Amino acid sequence: MPDDQTRSGSATTVAQAIYEWAKAAGALATGSQGSAMSDGDLWARLGLERTQKLDMAEATLKRLRIIAITGDDNAKLVGVLVRNQVTPTAQRRLPATVGDVSIRYIGHTVIEQMPPLVPHASPISGPRFAVVNGRFACGSSITAAPIPSAGTLGALLRLTDGTLCGLSNNHVTGDCNHTQKNMYVLCPSPIDADPSLPPPTAIGRHHALVQLRSGDPGQVARQEVDAAIFRIENPDLVTSWQGQSIYDTPVTTAPLIGGMKVKKLGRTTGVTTGRVVGPVLTPLEVPYQSPNFRSKVHFTGVWSVQSIGGDPFSEAGDSGSLVVTDDGKHAVGLLFGGSGPVGMIMPIDKVLDAFGGASLVGGHNL
Repeated sequence: MPDDQTRSGSATTVAQAIYEWAKAAGALATGSQGSAMSDGDLWARLGLERTQKLDMAEATLKRLRIIAITGDDNAKLVGVLVRNQVTPTAQRRLPATVGDVSIRYIGHTVIEQMPPLVPHASPISGPRFAVVNGRFACGSSITAAPIPSAGTLGALLRLTDGTLCGLSNNHVTGDCNHTQKNMYVLCPSPIDADPSLPPPTAIGRHHALVQLRSGDPGQVARQEVDAAIFRIENPDLVTSWQGQSIYDTPVTTAPLIGGMKVKKLGRTTGVTTGRVVGPVLTPLEVPYQSPNFRSKVHFTGVWSVQSIGGDPFSEAGDSGSLVVTDDGKHAVGLLFGGSGPVGMIMPIDKVLDAFGGASLVGGHNL
């Protein structure tokens, strides 16, 4: 795009302008509409003079169906996450820059129903749960006893009173707010039982969750955390290893940064690597559907990660995975959504703070 047709602006400004246009133009995958605004206002907001090429870009964005938009002011990078495939032709029609802000278009973004009906096994995954020296490892399949599904044991953590707990998502072991206090949490989930491996075992009891809120985001505070913890009844049943002694759970945390290389170990896809795209600056609607909770929950303060190498970063059943730096030294997030090349994560410090300043546990039964 010619430099004389652009002006400088922050990634946040560009992201918000694209989102406001998408609401008015019906370009959002959710179909959500905002205040009235002519399609051409997008280019005026971005300081661009309307041209035939930009008209084509507008039509292309509508076809791609926008899921969410990220913005990283430090990297001057905007990520437009879309539902459909971004073909080479579509890529050529879309503006790559606005001033000194780069725009990346990421296709095949999926925000699936949570919890998934029947999490599947991925061809790139290893076993759906790991046992090290007779102990269940983090990254393994888990569920609360009444829930016929499966998610991931992300990590062990310790509450300020010394209680040892397991960490996952509310929609994995909390049954979307409806798991009874002290209900058994099983590893592996019965749907992942294997006759050659230890049977589903109660490794803990449901202890606490961060309540999922639904309703008009103009009246109900947006969600920041989807997490639940369960009390480990017998510490000798579990280990802080991630997977089959692949790496230990780090006890230190680090802030998320755009461009950071990360990895996770999950029940469905095993170990996958990705690169942090940036924080999601636009409202993110996530559909939840359990027997007792059916609603869209509106999230804020979450980040997106794009896989490296073309394989999925996560699939159904990976929810609850701990996301760590590529060297495994620091925890940065907890996976809660997304499917295929794009995963959605919450900053790990927000998750730990939600449980009174809990701390991650490493070095346990290694």
